[in-house]
Amino acid sequence: MKARLRVALMGVALALALGADCGGGDGSGGGPSRLSREGGRESGGRGNGGVRIDCTPLPGEFPPALDFLPPAFDRLAVANFTPSSLLAFDPEPRPAEITTPAPPPAIPPDSDGDGVADDSLPPFAPPFLDGVLAVDADLALLTASAYEEVIFADPATGLLVEGTVSIPAALDPSDYPFLPVGPETRTAVSTRVCLQPGSGAVDHRGDPVPSVCAAGPSFFSSFTSGAALAGGHLFVSMSNLGSGAGTNDTQYLPGSVLVYDLDRSSGRPVVSPNPDRPVIFTEYYNPTHVTAVTLPSVPDRPFVLVTSSGGLQITPDDPSTPELEGGGFADSEAAIEVIDVAALQQVATIPLGTVGLSFDRLSVDATSRVAFTGSAISRSLYGIDLEALGSIPPAAGLTMPVVLDGSDSRAGNVDARVFFEGQALEIPPRRSGAPAESCPGFTSGTAFTDDGLTLLATEFCDGTIAEIAVELLGAPVPVPTERFSVESVLNAVAPVSPDSIGRSQAPGALRVRPGVPGTDFDGPDVFFLVGVPEGELCALRSRAL
Repeated sequence: MKARLRVALMGVALALALGADCGGGDGSGGGPSRLSREGGRESGGRGNGGVRIDCTPLPGEFPPALDFLPPAFDRLAVANFTPSSLLAFDPEPRPAEITTPAPPPAIPPDSDGDGVADDSLPPFAPPFLDGVLAVDADLALLTASAYEEVIFADPATGLLVEGTVSIPAALDPSDYPFLPVGPETRTAVSTRVCLQPGSGAVDHRGDPVPSVCAAGPSFFSSFTSGAALAGGHLFVSMSNLGSGAGTNDTQYLPGSVLVYDLDRSSGRPVVSPNPDRPVIFTEYYNPTHVTAVTLPSVPDRPFVLVTSSGGLQITPDDPSTPELEGGGFADSEAAIEVIDVAALQQVATIPLGTVGLSFDRLSVDATSRVAFTGSAISRSLYGIDLEALGSIPPAAGLTMPVVLDGSDSRAGNVDARVFFEGQALEIPPRRSGAPAESCPGFTSGTAFTDDGLTLLATEFCDGTIAEIAVELLGAPVPVPTERFSVESVLNAVAPVSPDSIGRSQAPGALRVRPGVPGTDFDGPDVFFLVGVPEGELCALRSRAL
């Protein structure tokens, strides 16, 4: 199953057929189907008894992402994988109710609005949604792979939004084969770009990068993996998968972050590659997401953090249970890389080791003190201390990014690492959980509660949600590991196992609704996605954990 998920997220899986209805429950009266169940704790916890979990079925497996719509955060946008579509939900009822008019519109065959069907152009495949970035009540940005792009969509209706896209005169139009030279109306901005990392560039194995689209080392960007907005720019991470994508022999070409200028002053998105720094190459391979942060200590210096997961190889599924099993391993180091938004320059790296960082955006606590993510290859969490970013020298004086692991005198030997290889925050395994030989662990989603006192993490293999107590007040840099402790583990859905066929499995992306439960809203505050046997949007109250 984990192998199937990774292949799906890479945009190379075949689309699955959409069922006649959402399934689950009786669907009486033509309304949405609904599920309700009770999750039980395995360790610790605040009292006894179960936790009420309410779920709304989705039209297809493995929904990849969800996000709350600012500024009110009273609507939730969900990116659906099969069929590719954007769904809106009211998070207040239990379970959450879809508000997108029925039937929800699928992403059309011409997703970028250029008058040509997506699958008639290289790589001859429709877009597979990977993520959603909720900008406001009128605009959501959908990252999509195969046909690489960022789609403009209306989160209320699921329909595409018209914007204006162009290539600046300073850039070579041949590097952007699917973008118009002059300003034209589009419903997406293409992220298929001819990348030229320079002489001597190598892939993650150390082999030379071939010449594909230019005279020197060059290749077309691939796997649009994440998006973030900061300083009037749209930052888009590109994993840049080469040969063998989705297998145990995947090639990773030099990673990159594409930089676009985005203007909404006219009421519609106006997007074009930044003329000065359209591409920032990463030092580490496989950038899987980008996260914008602004620190209280340096409020005038925003950063974008790049999650570079490193090379990840997927082992073949067990032939006896092809729908349920599959593992993976990392074969190059991971890091959090830091981009200075004003300078459009990478200014720091935070190496974390060969840990296979997970693919969601980083979870940042309410005070912007720490950032966390999971692992695609273990039941582990990794975190950094954002206060350390204040030690980064001005970008103008840097020829190479500083290293925030305690070894670089240019940054005052500051160490930003809290949890890293050899010092991970481990999630306890579930009793009678997923078989370790086939699904050894995958902490796929993380989020802080709004008060910043609890970190939550979904574990894909075991079907659990871990509750980690956090104490940041008065902590030195880096925050000591003893400030984090696993309080309880909730058995939210079934583990990935042959014994779980037909039962809800594979929790993924996790988000917490901003605000105080019971004061700012009455409904649940914790929302997470479930992958199979059908997609589900599930919710619970963090105060009940």
